[in-house]
Amino acid sequence: MQIFKKKQTYSQAILITVGLLLLTYASVGTSQTIKSYVTNEWPDSRYIDHNNGTVTDKVTKLMWAKCALGQDSASTTCSGYATKYNWRDALEQANSSTLAGYSDWRLPNVKELYSLLALDRFEPKINLSIFPRSVSDEYWTSSPIENAHGWTVDFRIGYHQQLSRTSGHRVRLVRSTL
Repeated sequence: MQIFKKKQTYSQAILITVGLLLLTYASVGTSQTIKSYVTNEWPDSRYIDHNNGTVTDKVTKLMWAKCALGQDSASTTCSGYATKYNWRDALEQANSSTLAGYSDWRLPNVKELYSLLALDRFEPKINLSIFPRSVSDEYWTSSPIENAHGWTVDFRIGYHQQLSRTSGHRVRLVRSTL
């Protein structure tokens, strides 16, 4: 089967192929797959949206920043870009945040951040109705490791891993409500 007419050049074929790949990548990045055969333990009803950039998880009793650091928490859609920070800067950003008038924000520990993983979802593994525009990427936790690494939780496929504290990763803030 001939895909291109004889008059099309090799460079035109390359440009068309790259364009198709970019369109495919863009469409994959904007949709989330939900697996109906996995029990949904992260329904919208699990969360209270305070309409101030924060949500509370009724199961864990933790209050979360609706948006990752760098995104606009004043918007309901978390517009903007989720900034990457090294571990030390992530801790400092969390400790200095005054989101919604609270001054006790922090990085979540690995168990707390893991509680947001929606195992019935993929790309990203988080409830996008509650945490819109969440990036499928690693997010820092406060849990350090002795060898200059820290724990991250990966919201692409749902696991935690050790990464260098000097590498840049996303940040989602948490605070205790009790």
